[in-house]
Parts: sequence; structure tokens; C-alpha cells
Amino acid sequence: MPDMKALALAAMMMMTGMMAADLTVQVRDDAGLAKGRLNEALKEAAWILGRAGVQVAWVVCGEAVTCVESADPRLMVLTLMDKDPKNVAEAALGFAMPFTHRGNHAAAMVPRVARFVAGFPGETNADVLAAVIAHELGHLLFRTNKHGEGIMQARWDKGECARWLSGRWCSARSRRRSCGKVCGSGWREC
Repeated sequence: MPDMKALALAAMMMMTGMMAADLTVQVRDDAGLAKGRLNEALKEAAWILGRAGVQVAWVVCGEAVTCVESADPRLMVLTLMDKDPKNVAEAALGFAMPFTHRGNHAAAMVPRVARFVAGFPGETNADVLAAVIAHELGHLLFRTNKHGEGIMQARWDKGECARWLSGRWCSARSRRRSCGKVCGSGWREC
């Protein structure tokens, strides 16, 4: 049976004129993640988004690459924050700004992600960070701050994380190890 969530996202992208393979995300790593951890998170986020038909090209900004914003609607900017902003809800792990300027900026708050997964051995910060990245980019793709099901649900609690860890939910990493078919939200019950 076709994955209805993935088909809906692909249809939405075609209606807005966005081609899945043309999405570029400039990544500003203000948190200074280790290269391996950053690459793992981006690979996982690409896999999650890929399940919905969105192919991402990541451009990590820094010393070797200078990122310049443009008016291209296929360009998004993701900041990996090293601090918790005071004007964002305490429970939030990230945020997106689909209604500001070009509507192409999102952020993941790395210290909050680390605190969120603390005490749950087996799931890495990179896995949860990937889910946060995919969630926030989803807001930008749909140009909305509304929430839905799966990866797009509004609140993730430690119980949700515990379900992921118990094996009832599978990330891309664990799917490659032991899980079978995965739904378009990037997570599914095993």
C-alpha cells in the first residue's frame, strides 16, 4: 500500500512548484557539533525527509564554505543553536519561521536536544536532532506553524522517546539494523 503521508507531501511540493531534488539547506553550526555527529544527524534527517519525497542537499557553512542567502524558494537556512533563546517555549527543541522575510529559516536547539535524550541510552542525540531538523524543515516546506501526526506532532515527551527506544518505534539508524518497512513520517511502529 502506498505511503499516504509521503504522497501528500509530494503532491503539495508539486503544487507549489518545488521539485524534491532541488531543496538546498544551508546549515549554520553555531553549536560546534563534532563533524561525525553533525554528519550523522544530517544523514538521518535526509532519510526522514526522503521518506516523504524530499531530497535534500546539505551545505555546511563555515571556514571552507561561505553561505550566501538568496531569494531562491528552494533554499532554506538551518541554524544549530548553542544557546537556549529566551523567547521560545521551554519544551520546544527547535523552531521555524515560515512567515518571516523569505520564510526559510529554522533552528534546532542543541542543548535542549541533549537534555531531552539524557537518561535514554541507545538513542543518540544525533537521532533526535535529525527528527527535530526534519520537523522544523517540514514547517518551512508547508509554510505553516501547524502540527500534525508523527514527526510533525507538536509535543514530544520522554514517553515518546521511550517508545522509540523500546523498539516499538524505529529511527532510520535502527531500521537499518533491525526494522522492516518504515512509514513516511520517518518513524513507525515495528
